[in-house]
Amino acid sequence: MRKLCPFFFLILISVFANASTFSSKSFHSIVKQEIKHDISLPFDMLHDRPLRRGFFEIIPLFHPLLTKSLIQSQIDTTLRNSLIKKMMIPVNFFQGIGLGLGSFIPSHFPPDTNGRPGISQYVQWSGSYIGIFNKTTGQIATGYPKLATTLFTGFGGICENRPNGANMGDGIILYDRFANRWVITYFVFDPPSNTNLQCVAVSVNSNAQGSYYRYAYSFNSIPDYTKIGMWPDAYYMTTNLPNGPQVCAFDRKSMLQGLAASMQCFQLDYSAGVLLPVDLDGSRLPPSGTPGYFMSAFNFSSSSRLALFRFHVDFTNPNNSTLSDRNIFVANFTNACQDTGDNCATQPNTTVTLEVLGDRLMHRLAYQQFQDYGALVATHTIQANNSTGIRWYEIRIPNGSTVPILYQQNTFSPDDKYRFMGSIAMDYLGNIAVGYSISSSTMYPSIAFAARTVTDPLNTLSFEQTILTGTGSQTALQRWGDYTSMATDPIDNCTFWYTNQYLTAQSSGAFYSTAIANFKLPGC
Repeated sequence: MRKLCPFFFLILISVFANASTFSSKSFHSIVKQEIKHDISLPFDMLHDRPLRRGFFEIIPLFHPLLTKSLIQSQIDTTLRNSLIKKMMIPVNFFQGIGLGLGSFIPSHFPPDTNGRPGISQYVQWSGSYIGIFNKTTGQIATGYPKLATTLFTGFGGICENRPNGANMGDGIILYDRFANRWVITYFVFDPPSNTNLQCVAVSVNSNAQGSYYRYAYSFNSIPDYTKIGMWPDAYYMTTNLPNGPQVCAFDRKSMLQGLAASMQCFQLDYSAGVLLPVDLDGSRLPPSGTPGYFMSAFNFSSSSRLALFRFHVDFTNPNNSTLSDRNIFVANFTNACQDTGDNCATQPNTTVTLEVLGDRLMHRLAYQQFQDYGALVATHTIQANNSTGIRWYEIRIPNGSTVPILYQQNTFSPDDKYRFMGSIAMDYLGNIAVGYSISSSTMYPSIAFAARTVTDPLNTLSFEQTILTGTGSQTALQRWGDYTSMATDPIDNCTFWYTNQYLTAQSSGAFYSTAIANFKLPGC
């Protein structure tokens, strides 16, 4: 199901009017309590209901695309057409949820593959299923993968029991490294009853196989493309609604105790774009009182920019909660596949081209706190000559300052292959890695990453490495997947973990495989 949401672009003038300071708006704070919360039995004790034979479900995605009159082709001054280094680093990987994992057969599409490492476990989401793996051996825990709704067994309502016609998806796995808890969330909606919920589960300890505090929050319409990130004062979330995106804050302190937990949201119009919430990596906290960040990317008329929002939340007095925004002007870029409806990544032995989701920043907006500054890293897919490339940014915010600094940026496209579906993270030294899908008319969709160390020249990813080479093309569906996930390990803040999808044979798209990889960059 696709939907093109109408909106008025005159609002752009006010949203982006002030590029030098954060501009406070008269956004209206929406405060909601959960409709229910409880505590589950251990996840290990909860069992899937069997799917009916032949059942297959496609999860919808709404495209709040800009009108073509406002999207312009631009000259990209950061495009790099050559690699600086030729090097190989050791990469370990194991089979994730999908074909090749025992007798598992996918039943939901797209995979929306993402996951996070914890202390000893890696938890992965793919195709509405959750898998819990041993980080060291790659062995999946007995009884997994399980449908995400299994985690809400006994909760009641559509977080647990979806009537025919109901849909769920857009799951995100989050590891709160400062509380050593897992956070798992997904949306579910039932059109006949007009019920739209965000289901959120927070583990009671660091064991993903144990019990969870469970919450359900109601929305007036489908909370599509939800993303969630951890920050000291809240779990921040973004979602796309028919009248525009919402940015929300969940009461993290209360959720960690299994208490009643409110949610505060600000409703924006679609001129704010598709936003991502900040997600904190590393062992350092940002300066006390630092608000949560949200970001989106734009290419309007003659300039390209990032929109950075600051959300100060006050759960005691919601009237004190504020949202402000500002521009960060970046090197011009052209939206990927803008002349082909977002579908342009080629594959061998088929005329089907894959969707690259060039209308948004890609999961995650990762943050590392250093001694004197905080660093945000972000990435999205843009046009790069006759293919697509990975545009990435590092934004620094000095301690004690509210002024973000565009420290470096680059478009990575060393050849004519299509690179898309990226995810970026930074380790404690400041090394950066970006994982993504890669394909061409002679290369099956595969999994790769590019990286830089802190000693490399600024504004460069210095080398590229293939993690896993696919051996099949997707021959029916153009939609490939909506996001992937790169994150650092909470133990050493040095090891990168990346998960993405691939195909082992020609497939309509339903029968995908996934991989979970980890590696360290030199010097870390």
